Amino acid sequence: MKAVRGSGVVRLLARVPRALLAGVLAPLVLLVLPAVLWLSVPDPGTLGVTPAWLNVPDPARFDADPFYLASLVLLGFLAIVMIAAEASLAPFSLHLVHWVFVYVFFFAAPLAQYKMGTFPWEELFSFETDRLVLTNLAVLLWSVAWIAARVSQFALLRHRPVPLGPRVSALGVWICAGLALFSAAYLLLTLGPMALISRGATDISAGNAFSASSSALVVDKLLRAFPAAAVAGAVWFASRGNAHFLVRAGLLIATLGLLLVADFPSGSPRHLVGSIYLGLVLIFLNRYLRTGWPFVFLMVGGMLVAFPIMSALYLSTGPHETVPYLRDGSFLGAGMTTGDFDAYSMVGYTIGYLHDGPGSTFGHQLLGVLLFFVPRSIWPDKPFGSGYTVAVDQGLLFNNVSSSPIAEGLINFGWAGVVLFAVALCWIFGLLDSSFRHAERSGEGTLLRLLYPFLIGFAFFLMRGDLLSSFAFVAGFVAAFLPLAVRLPRVALRTKKSSM
Repeated sequence: MKAVRGSGVVRLLARVPRALLAGVLAPLVLLVLPAVLWLSVPDPGTLGVTPAWLNVPDPARFDADPFYLASLVLLGFLAIVMIAAEASLAPFSLHLVHWVFVYVFFFAAPLAQYKMGTFPWEELFSFETDRLVLTNLAVLLWSVAWIAARVSQFALLRHRPVPLGPRVSALGVWICAGLALFSAAYLLLTLGPMALISRGATDISAGNAFSASSSALVVDKLLRAFPAAAVAGAVWFASRGNAHFLVRAGLLIATLGLLLVADFPSGSPRHLVGSIYLGLVLIFLNRYLRTGWPFVFLMVGGMLVAFPIMSALYLSTGPHETVPYLRDGSFLGAGMTTGDFDAYSMVGYTIGYLHDGPGSTFGHQLLGVLLFFVPRSIWPDKPFGSGYTVAVDQGLLFNNVSSSPIAEGLINFGWAGVVLFAVALCWIFGLLDSSFRHAERSGEGTLLRLLYPFLIGFAFFLMRGDLLSSFAFVAGFVAAFLPLAVRLPRVALRTKKSSM
């Protein structure tokens, strides 16, 4: 009996480091990171500290408002609490993506931007306390509505069957492999070999090969998505073990090669590369992940550190400019003020559009999202993206900007739209999360089980917006996975007994 008790104590003590890491140390790191960003921003009024090639002004002098900072910290606290809760439920999920996005783009980045004295696109400044507080109020309203909807999911979805969707078939995998071969060959012949390595060459070639119409853009998205669907199908096919090893290995290697041709990392858009290759990583590592914290720190580190470094490498003219900028650590704070982190400021600009501009569109923008496939030649009044619409109205110098679901809710239905969009998106994420986990537990080879890891990356793209472009892109990617579920119709054969 003593030995049993002793072994129980040992097991309990062995769990302490893991519980301490998940319950205390990991959330503490998320609290410390924004403080590091704040300290990395030079003091207000310091001149010549941000390089000219970064297109970011030097820190401006202003009187910091304690109430605004307290409301911003409240948003960060809510995000960290919800990240800890979601990370304890699954190694990765769409809900976890949402709260990581809120933490980075609506807490950490705005904190650094506030100390810089200006926000992305330089039409919103730190001394505009009234609009900044309203922006925090919109994010807080979104967060509270999301939490309430999440609580209702636990109450309504618990112990209830979740639809798994169609199953993948071996025939569908081979069809997708054929479509991937066609896509890679077509893109290579149409865009040219330089599309494999150069994003600039890809943009120029794509501008000549594909028109700006919605149908052409959807075709382009499908062509780039077929190889990803083929790789996911090949992984499933290899795990079944029904075919010879050489066949399974050959199919997997071939589809990976086709993926590199169609979606080479340096020749494709960042959101596409991130979503596809993150999805592949999750497919291969899913069985080894036990908690969501590795995923959280991968995403947070990627956005708070890797994104500013990538921007510096892209904007600078050479190592003589990049190395000194990266060496002193100021890139951590100054990098947060580039256009990559404009989600928070675009909520502020949308509030200006709502209160001082044309006002709510009463769902007109949302209608354009749902009918994205309708050509503008047929629908002349088809709305432009919400980010573009707000940028033009607010006089921004750049109009290829983001529009998060919070901003989309505002421009469509005013402040009530923030609640409506939060509840709707929370339920969509919850149903997809539940269906995927159910398929994982049951071992079913469903279409969603293969698609879901890629949706994790696309969720970041969707959260940044705007919805018109991101929804069309995601819809095209999802459509590319549908052939995986193709099956031959079952025919019942009846035999007549011969009379003796």
